[in-house]
Amino acid sequence: MYHREGITEFLLSKIDFDKAKTFLDIGCGRGVYLIEAGKRASIDSKLYGIDNMAKVIDAAQSLIQEDQRYQFNIGDVENGLDFEDESMDVIFSCNVLECINNKPGLLKEIHRVLKPDGICIMAHFDWDTQIYNAIDKTLFRKVIAAYNDWQQPWMNSCDAWMGRRLHGVFNGSGLFIGKVFSHVLLETEYREGFKGYSVLNDEIAMLVDNQILDKDEFDAFRNQLEELALRGEYFYSINMYAYVGHKSRNG
Repeated sequence: MYHREGITEFLLSKIDFDKAKTFLDIGCGRGVYLIEAGKRASIDSKLYGIDNMAKVIDAAQSLIQEDQRYQFNIGDVENGLDFEDESMDVIFSCNVLECINNKPGLLKEIHRVLKPDGICIMAHFDWDTQIYNAIDKTLFRKVIAAYNDWQQPWMNSCDAWMGRRLHGVFNGSGLFIGKVFSHVLLETEYREGFKGYSVLNDEIAMLVDNQILDKDEFDAFRNQLEELALRGEYFYSINMYAYVGHKSRNG
């Protein structure tokens, strides 16, 4: 995915790879960000990924080949983190926190596992900042709102505003002290491999199958975007926010 390059740099730029030796990616998926971290990490580092979906863990395993620094595990972080106290220099996650029911419990686990001088990087798209240039504003608002509020089957929870809530969730817990950084993903190309194209054709399209959106409305919206793309007027954007914090001494 073309959009990943900018997001990867945004997230990994917050890490001091000269000091960090142990990494944990919560909700690692296919391991894209963890594998990129490994390219910058030392040869004696340890990189752990955890996800509750076996198929994505299998995909991640297939990408690392014989690199023994990596360990990908199937697990549900709702049940805690199966790592020793103060064992990780870096704990990061991208687009996972909204799916967690017991957010306070996960924060306590992150606090437990993170080293005293470690860093926590929790990033999330704020889905309600997602915009397309569209011809019919009313239809655009209906389609995007339906998608943003859709709790997909694999999600335990859903919150389109998770990005803007990161600061309050973490600093408000009393366990962490940190601040939020922002990254704007902006695209003017409508084609396979780009975020806006993928969201529409791979994800919003599923709203029709789930009887959340009428097929005629979806087709009309997609036709508008395709028309704008032909006219050179296509535009897609979404904001990502990343909370970067350390353990509070009072936590």
